[in-house]
Amino acid sequence: MSERYWLYDWLDEFHIQNVDTARLLLKNPAAVDELRSRASAARLPLPEARFAGEKILAGRGIDLSGRLDCDHPDCRRRQIETLFSRVWHYFDRIVVEDAVTHEVSAHWEEGPSQVAEWVLSHVSVLLVLRELGADRLVEFREKPPACEVHLRQHALEAGLAGVLDSLEVLTDALQAESTFAVTPHANGSVSVRIDHPAFEHTQWRTLDASVTRNLPSREVQRLALTAVIKTFVAHLTADVSAAQRYHLPLGAVVGLHRRLLERSDTPGVADVAFSLSLPVVEGIPVRTLLAIREQEQEHFAKFQQALRKAITEMLKIAGSEKADVLAGEIQRDLIDASINQIRGRLAASQRALTKKAGLGIFLGGLATTCGLLCGAQAPMAISTGVATAIAVTSSAATSHVDQTREIEQSEMYFAWRAIQHAKH
Repeated sequence: MSERYWLYDWLDEFHIQNVDTARLLLKNPAAVDELRSRASAARLPLPEARFAGEKILAGRGIDLSGRLDCDHPDCRRRQIETLFSRVWHYFDRIVVEDAVTHEVSAHWEEGPSQVAEWVLSHVSVLLVLRELGADRLVEFREKPPACEVHLRQHALEAGLAGVLDSLEVLTDALQAESTFAVTPHANGSVSVRIDHPAFEHTQWRTLDASVTRNLPSREVQRLALTAVIKTFVAHLTADVSAAQRYHLPLGAVVGLHRRLLERSDTPGVADVAFSLSLPVVEGIPVRTLLAIREQEQEHFAKFQQALRKAITEMLKIAGSEKADVLAGEIQRDLIDASINQIRGRLAASQRALTKKAGLGIFLGGLATTCGLLCGAQAPMAISTGVATAIAVTSSAATSHVDQTREIEQSEMYFAWRAIQHAKH
């Protein structure tokens, strides 16, 4: 395991179990000094921990950073749930952004109250992770800042030249697909509201009068849309740069980011695994999903290995197919087919057990009756009947147990067990 996140140590040192307690503590100078001291120490370069499992870097929208998405507690919790619903079935460790260390160590003096609120929003995330039992799977690392000033330079350094080249065409498409609301103000400035699924949330931009004067509405819309796209590309560049720095695949969920990455990358094993979902367990609480994984660790390892092998083979013949398309094929041809086969074999074995158990009881009763009719003593006749019933039923039960053991060796048994848990 990697080193524990320093903010957890601070929470435990002061016995913080809720945000209200943390808020009070941030008014205590000694506690704040300790917070800042730990943050400064955490800025020192850390050696990369050796880790043999499957690891992925969470992209914006699920990296728990509170950047480029809503910072409301309910939205933050949904981000956690979305993150683990995408990774629980394959990845052993998820790297998310450490969005606190730099703010506390470098910017506390500039605005203590603002930084304190930022810390509190992340304290709530850490407490939810611990509540769900997910804190053991998460690793916090800093990402480069999303820089719009030097966007082209950073994008080129990150290998996103294809993204830059496609922006004009993309802007045309998004403008045709988006809904706009333009609101002029008394000072001549204009506010523009933009709604499009690729942005996850409604976007707003306010344009100065000097920029929008005498421009037709469509041009005002385009200026606002271009500014929004620029922000999203800057955050994508930061994500890609971080993935390169830590030598990890990137798990992107923001619609626009996925759209842009599809134009510039060919998918890898992690991309397909990240796009995979198990529809039968959708809606199951994250706590339950992680508990299933913990309980079925041996079967999870087999399932994970089978997925890796199947995806690797598929990528060899898939060409430039998109990750979500390949994930759909894996879901249909491997997981669903195997689960249906397991269901069928268990159902047939259960029917055989029930049928033979009934036959055994019938034959046992018949043996008892015949013994009595032939003059045998009642204890002897009953003993003969019971022995007959046990003999017939025992062979069926043994066969059922053997069948079940054989099924437990299946690579897809973990998925089937997850479904059984989900039913309850």
